[in-house]
Amino acid sequence: MLLGTIMQAQNLVPNPSFEEYTLCPVGPDDLDYTVSWYSPNGSSSDYFNSCSPNPNFSVPNNWWGFQNARTGIGYSGIIVYHILMSNYREYARCQLNQPLIASKHYCVEFYVNLGDSSKYTISSIGAYFSIENNISTTGGVLNYQPQVENFDTLFLSDKQNWMKISGCFIAIGGEEYLTIGNFKNDSIIDTLSTTSFGSFEGQYEAYYYIDDVSVIEDTTIGLNNLNKNQILIYPNPCQNNFTINNLTEYEIDTIFLFDTIGNLLKEYSLNHDANSYNVESLQNGFFILKIILKNKSIINYQLIINH
Repeated sequence: MLLGTIMQAQNLVPNPSFEEYTLCPVGPDDLDYTVSWYSPNGSSSDYFNSCSPNPNFSVPNNWWGFQNARTGIGYSGIIVYHILMSNYREYARCQLNQPLIASKHYCVEFYVNLGDSSKYTISSIGAYFSIENNISTTGGVLNYQPQVENFDTLFLSDKQNWMKISGCFIAIGGEEYLTIGNFKNDSIIDTLSTTSFGSFEGQYEAYYYIDDVSVIEDTTIGLNNLNKNQILIYPNPCQNNFTINNLTEYEIDTIFLFDTIGNLLKEYSLNHDANSYNVESLQNGFFILKIILKNKSIINYQLIINH
């Protein structure tokens, strides 16, 4: 993949580093003071900027610790796990500058940093793209399968440096809302205690800053459809079967098929000879195909079934 070529393309995320705002943050739940970003589930997602008159929500020093913005003077912050509040989640959502185009490849990148006061760290942070702007008021988990997600075995535990989460996927078409956060229930996520943490609320939670979000079309994908760094799924849409190209060249461990709200529908045994997988028992619709490599990398594809 020619990263330089991709990066020349347009970033579809408005206000990607949280620099633009209508008001400076003064307390919790001020994410909607930014231009374009807001909470989609009624929780108190936060905004930090050096312009804040409240030192608890300034940059680089604030309530959750010390962290310079990766770019500029602002960033957002969310609780992704809380030991005392079952399945409590905070998210950051924006509407893209334009909807995604069907069958196009898009590459996603954003950076997170664990707040100094956090006792816990997790690995399950991802980016979910939706056609609808579904809003909840419960403050609970949004049970969707993100198209891009951090590796399950890689804990996001760095409190000093910004950590990159990235990946590419094929769009269904029409997705125009991007949501960042933890989409898994407490019962299926792994947590890890950090060696040092603050003495206030942070002792109960995993809190992450977010900065520098990008969604860019990968225009290089058509140059070499069998590039060894790419795994292609075809036909897509499919009727009764789909194929994975050059399966023998990849160290693939497991293949899962989920619906768009995260329910596991199928776990496929590898078929290195035919490379063909059956979906005739499933109804028409949109699905997420998750391919896990032996090095624990995860590749997500959106699969359309149309019998």
